[in-house]
Amino acid sequence: MFKQTENRSDGKLASKNTLVTFGIIFLVTLLVTTTAGSLIYNQYFSDTDEFYGVSYEITTIPYVGIFNNQGPLRQSFSRTANGAILISVLEYWFPNANDIEVIDGVFATANESSDFGIIEAYLEIEDVRFESQTDFLRTDQIGKYLNDERSIPLITNLPVMVPAEGESTYEPLTLVVGLDTEANTIVVQNYWLGRHTLTLEEYRTLQESSFSPHEFLVVTPTTIDPLVTSVTNFSDQYPILTNDNRSMFANYAKADALKRSSEPATAIPYYQEAYASDSFTTFMPPAMRVNMLSRYAQTLFQLGRFEDAQPVIEEALRLNNNLAEPFSIFASYDYLLNNNAPGYRDQLSLPHIIAGDIYRLLGLSAAAIEQYETALDIFPGHVGPRVMLERLAEENSQ
Repeated sequence: MFKQTENRSDGKLASKNTLVTFGIIFLVTLLVTTTAGSLIYNQYFSDTDEFYGVSYEITTIPYVGIFNNQGPLRQSFSRTANGAILISVLEYWFPNANDIEVIDGVFATANESSDFGIIEAYLEIEDVRFESQTDFLRTDQIGKYLNDERSIPLITNLPVMVPAEGESTYEPLTLVVGLDTEANTIVVQNYWLGRHTLTLEEYRTLQESSFSPHEFLVVTPTTIDPLVTSVTNFSDQYPILTNDNRSMFANYAKADALKRSSEPATAIPYYQEAYASDSFTTFMPPAMRVNMLSRYAQTLFQLGRFEDAQPVIEEALRLNNNLAEPFSIFASYDYLLNNNAPGYRDQLSLPHIIAGDIYRLLGLSAAAIEQYETALDIFPGHVGPRVMLERLAEENSQ
């Protein structure tokens, strides 16, 4: 009888069943949507009673990066962005007890994509305890480590900016060092951008743009009190960057990473943005300016855009003097000049080498020879310019 009633031709029960079915689908959809939204919210914003109201920042973790050119942790020629993060953390827990040159050497020859694993291997060798978790960093997780009792910085990967559609990201390791759950902000620190504050929405947007697995690392020695190991406040090491300064360095960092990728042409707009910024002249130290312009010109050269590369490298050559002098808040960047010959302690050889390459392929043989010779005057140990001079001599003799 039930089947007969269900199949009545007047369709009233069928309409009723349709409404019931629609109602069930609506409720299920609402439940799924609410649950998904809750999961996404909790990935970033889970504010349990225990951690709401937390406002804490580690002010004593040393900064290691391109702005630090003084003291034992000053920038070195071989230092990488991710090696700098490990140095910061280890110097926080064990000040003046780490072999900085070894750490620099390990990361200088490594593939950045495997740097989490390299850090873990190094910590295991040094017998330093750590936790590795594959997860989003939620507020409650950050608050678990960043508080008056523990004061533990967290290592994670974070893009320097949201990439354009179809473009790869550059995700240097970054320290999470501060949290304010009432203001919905976190404080992060990395090699390229120093220390800066992000809203949780900004942090979420950057994390969602990441192409790498979400992971964070917690270095947790059990016998050290971090509150008494470091004595220098971060604000004493160098001023916090303005938004324009940070944007300029983010473009430089992204360009530098894309230059080394399989699609170096994508680096050009970021070099252009960095170069066009007022901060390029007012804030970036001269040695860094010459280095960035040289790399920009080199990228154009590698793309076969020799005529476009010429004015860029000539601007680098114009700026290539007095590089050892302090600039603005920065001390001397003379570590870049350590291998120079006597009398050439304030210039870089790199722009002369790249200028020689560009002039050679533009058919300006005499200008190329002059640039290669100057490069050897500055840094006699270079092999490349010597080889190119021999090649040009052979070509000119034919």
